[in-house]
Amino acid sequence: MKIEYRVTQQTIELISQLFVIFKTILLELIFIGLWNHLIEPGRQIRKVILYMLVTLSMVVLYTMELPPYSRYLPIVIFCITYGYIFKLCRWEKPTFLFLFLYNLHTMSFLIANSFYQLLNKYVDARMDMSASDMIEKLYLSICILQIVMMASYGIIFMLLYLIFCKMNPKIEDMSLMEFIFLSVLNVVGIILAYMIVKLTVIPLDNEIFILYDEASDLLWKVPIIAVLLLIGEYSSIHIFCRHQRFLMERESVISRELGLKQLEARFEEAQMLYGNLRSLRHDIKNHIQAIQGLSNCGETKAANAYFERLNEAIEEIDGKFSTGNTLCDVILNDKYRIARKNDIEMFVDFRYDEGISDFDLGILLSNLCDNAIEACRKVAEGERYIEISFISNSLCSLLEVRNSYDGKELVLGENGLPISSKPFSSEEHSQKYNHGMGLKNVSAITEAYLGKLQIDTSEGEFCITVMLQKRRDTCPVTT
Repeated sequence: MKIEYRVTQQTIELISQLFVIFKTILLELIFIGLWNHLIEPGRQIRKVILYMLVTLSMVVLYTMELPPYSRYLPIVIFCITYGYIFKLCRWEKPTFLFLFLYNLHTMSFLIANSFYQLLNKYVDARMDMSASDMIEKLYLSICILQIVMMASYGIIFMLLYLIFCKMNPKIEDMSLMEFIFLSVLNVVGIILAYMIVKLTVIPLDNEIFILYDEASDLLWKVPIIAVLLLIGEYSSIHIFCRHQRFLMERESVISRELGLKQLEARFEEAQMLYGNLRSLRHDIKNHIQAIQGLSNCGETKAANAYFERLNEAIEEIDGKFSTGNTLCDVILNDKYRIARKNDIEMFVDFRYDEGISDFDLGILLSNLCDNAIEACRKVAEGERYIEISFISNSLCSLLEVRNSYDGKELVLGENGLPISSKPFSSEEHSQKYNHGMGLKNVSAITEAYLGKLQIDTSEGEFCITVMLQKRRDTCPVTT
């Protein structure tokens, strides 16, 4: 028994509804991919809630047949709120993500629609309008063309997304001007697509204006414009990422220069220290004779005062800590004098060992001690302390710095390092790579030694631990 399948207008409407569902699913999948790439990599459980709510919002808003900007605005606001709550980003990145996503969608639709219109013209030209089954063949051709449209749209959309993934752009938080630079072509593409769709079929008084019938050259011009807009957008992303890489490389150079300047300052302090020691050694006999003279003359108080001043001078020169390495001694004793002036108790358990360059270790000590002293200054007097320990074995070394701090919640950047909780203004944003240079330098040295940097906070105490694997060569990373 032969079963005949008849194509009706209801079939066309069903395929149209399937196309809407297909677009919604594809948009959701590519949204998830872009979110994972641009904003929140990893497998956080909380993202499941985000994806479910965004999917539900897309489905509900699509069924309401609202304009595109009305459909996406609530989702954008929700994603911006999510980014702020979990301190992932500001408003620029989520907004750019949706503009980029919708631009890919509209450009894919324009290219696929041009292909659809071209095939439609081809089919209409070969349609026998006098045939008895002309209506059924017309419905069948429309169904096939809609399926082809759906497939071509999906292929183009996925291809554009895969090109983006192949570029693998690393986009950090962007300023307002950077957001405008990256979003202009997206906005132009969206507006262009909206205009062309509106002008495709316009009912007039006695006829219907069909854009591609009146201007058939648009069948190849529109896809070319769409491709050029996409090339421009991808080029903008590439240029922006290269600019950010340049800033990061500049940051690395500045960081190394800062480390070298710190070491130069420590060497100058060491030279002054040994110069003072030589001067004191040269004058020690004169000082002893002066004290004896005062004592012999019965000037006991004057002799005691002289002796106390001499003792203070010796303590100032003679360091409190001895680690077995001259550079580390100079740094720790210098930081100890600064800490004492700020009423900070400083405890050190440190013995230098081979396998870690004293230059690199000196930079780690300088930066971590400076950060600890700065944090202690914000704590009430009597509660300020710094504890420094350095443990080493045959394979690795562990440097730990603990200090009191004001207990404020730390805001971590994408690199895992603490950043200022104060938001950057548009002017400050261009200078953001100059902030937090000390910890970034510590992180760079840690990575060079295949180590690990860990930050912990508990009950008003800040602890940073740096684990370094020992190297056979002790050439400093900072050179």
